[in-house]
Amino acid sequence: RYLPALRQHPALGLAASGVVVATSLLVKLLLPSLPPFLTLYPAVLLSALLGGKWVGRGALMICIIAGAYFVQVNAGPITGTWQIISFIGFVLVSGLIVFVIEQLDTAISRLNLERRKLDLVLHAAKAATWELYPNHSIEWDDNFFSLVGLKAGDTAPSTE
Repeated sequence: RYLPALRQHPALGLAASGVVVATSLLVKLLLPSLPPFLTLYPAVLLSALLGGKWVGRGALMICIIAGAYFVQVNAGPITGTWQIISFIGFVLVSGLIVFVIEQLDTAISRLNLERRKLDLVLHAAKAATWELYPNHSIEWDDNFFSLVGLKAGDTAPSTE
């Protein structure tokens, strides 16, 4: 319910992402014994969800820099094999998170476009759709209500 509002107002998504990233960095600074990337993965994920691909990419860049810093603070310069592997793993997995969310956004946009096309076709054909659920309830679309002379949101007629 709140995600579309954040996506429609980029400044809100950016602000929410800033709070998430700042919180993850603060938690890591307050609890230095945590693994270097533990708080950064959720920051990238939530930033991409809340703000979209560009905000997610920005959060990814900030978290990569912060992750490199935290690895150096915990164990010195990134020279050990496991340090390099964990850093590369973080970059790859976080990049994959942002990529998957971008693909999800694209799929949702395409689905919404197809839904608008279907609504136009149904309206032009003076047709309607309905869904029958396993509990035997029926959900009618808005075209149904206008076809039978009701206002959208009125109680739908029963199936009997």
